[in-house]
Amino acid sequence: MNKYNQIINLLWHPALENEFNTASVERKIVRVYNPNLVMIEQSYKSWFGGRQKYFYALAAKFDISEEKTIIVMTSPNINDHNPSEKKYKNTIIESANLFKTVIDSNIFIRNGRWKKKFVNIAGYILEKTHAYIDITYLESIDGHTSNYEDLINVRYLNKFFHYNKKWVV
Repeated sequence: MNKYNQIINLLWHPALENEFNTASVERKIVRVYNPNLVMIEQSYKSWFGGRQKYFYALAAKFDISEEKTIIVMTSPNINDHNPSEKKYKNTIIESANLFKTVIDSNIFIRNGRWKKKFVNIAGYILEKTHAYIDITYLESIDGHTSNYEDLINVRYLNKFFHYNKKWVV
């Protein structure tokens, strides 16, 4: 398998957040619609303390061409039995609001101990060039800001591929 496909598989793997994120993060697949479309639950607690936060998101992987792949996630209209009165609406991917489902959530969500967040859009665009793999990351998550340097840290990716320099295709 070439490095391009290894990177795609790494970024598509649900345990990725556990490797890259410095906060206490747990991500799990709660539904599989097909191998390239899943529903995930991600929960996290910042290192500043505070309440545990979580979101549900549809995650999809699209091979646009042999040289370009998109991995994207967005929160649809989910009834997870959180008692919060706050209404969540996807303001970027409006069609995600049409996807409605019920999730059998954990007791911490049902009793309101975890704070719900909402992913408008987040994901990667990977493009293989003649000399390297270009990775673009995008995110818009309600009430959440990431440190972009921690999102894709070459040091962590090098750990997976045993390189000390930029990937060569």
